[in-house]
Amino acid sequence: MAPDVAKNFIVVGIGFGTTYSGVAWAECDTSDNIEIEMVTSWDTDLHDCSDKEKAPTQLGFGDGSETPSWGYGIPLDEDCVRWFKLLLLGDRDVPSEVKDSAQYQVAKSMSAKHKKTATELVALYLGFIWRHSLEAIERSVGATLVQLCRFRVVITLPAIWPAYAQQKMMTAAKDSGILAKRQAGETMLSFISEPEAAALATLTDLSTRSSVKSLGGLCGGVFVDDQFIAAVEAKWGILNWSSASHGDKKQFINDNWERGIKPQFANQPGKTWRVVVPDTCNSEANPRGKRTWTTEFTSEEVLAMFDLCIDRIIELIKAQGDAIKTKLSTTPTYIVLVGGFGRCRYLFDRVKQLANDYDAEVLQSRDGKPWSAIACGAVLHGLSISKVSAGMTCTVRARIARASYGIVYNDDFEDKRHSNADKMWNERAKR
Repeated sequence: MAPDVAKNFIVVGIGFGTTYSGVAWAECDTSDNIEIEMVTSWDTDLHDCSDKEKAPTQLGFGDGSETPSWGYGIPLDEDCVRWFKLLLLGDRDVPSEVKDSAQYQVAKSMSAKHKKTATELVALYLGFIWRHSLEAIERSVGATLVQLCRFRVVITLPAIWPAYAQQKMMTAAKDSGILAKRQAGETMLSFISEPEAAALATLTDLSTRSSVKSLGGLCGGVFVDDQFIAAVEAKWGILNWSSASHGDKKQFINDNWERGIKPQFANQPGKTWRVVVPDTCNSEANPRGKRTWTTEFTSEEVLAMFDLCIDRIIELIKAQGDAIKTKLSTTPTYIVLVGGFGRCRYLFDRVKQLANDYDAEVLQSRDGKPWSAIACGAVLHGLSISKVSAGMTCTVRARIARASYGIVYNDDFEDKRHSNADKMWNERAKR
């Protein structure tokens, strides 16, 4: 039985992602006027990042003698630990393509270098983003009200996350300070799958049910980022790209890729994309002594960066759509694009081509809504289980169980109770 909640409480949704994480929250009182807000105001050394809906899921340890840094606040010239969320998985549950990736191998080596387990890294990051979120909420509603309110925290997990990984997340949440004792009362913690959170945030006036078992894969924008870096190395040479400082690389990727090519690309025929070569990159494209030099990527070159990842996304969507068609003799009604990569214009066009086969609509919200959908959906889930509607009319009526537990039990056969089809001879008991 769910615990009673105070009349005034705050629901916090943490969309803990492999590459980026976001926090949404809502203050709940006796009124029906509930508004979900995103936590922003990140400390950052990069341009135009302070007010983004999410912060990078990364930690910086410097030389080990200082307090670790996190998110956008890691100094540009400092290397950092990324992808540590995936280290919660045992080797048998890590897909081969991920296990062999450079990002995953670096995460393992950095974890060993700093003598931190995956659970410790996750706890450290959750602690940082939680304290930052509390400060943001206090600025909005006042420290006095926050002290008087109980908290319900909902953390998102991948759809295919095994039970032991969820248990590690529970341990990390406890170690992070999220569940620390508060005068207002016990903080309640629960989890929700990322697809369900996204559905709650996107679909309104609907009652939904899980129809088929969820599939999943690592197909986010970070893999497109890797393809861009590989293309840069191919164009300039690995040694020349390596000569650039960490800070210049981060600034180059942020200015030319994250805020340039990546969000604008829609497979425009004949278009070329100009980028500014980092000052410290010693290549033929940027002769020493010249402060500013540019190089170009064709639309065909950029298309190759996107297609490898998007082809995999299309495969996963098609597998889910075909499973629904096989099981229910019907087709999906909507295909909803969420997450940071869910804002991609080219992804929308590719998914729309597939949707035509199902006579389905593709939904892609504008601005930062796709990126913040999972964290906002976590808040909506927290409101729902707290019996606060907040105008939310989308509910999940049924889910597909990924596992069942039980024991084998054999009873003595009785004609009036049991079916003959279940009748069997027990050799040991001779009956």
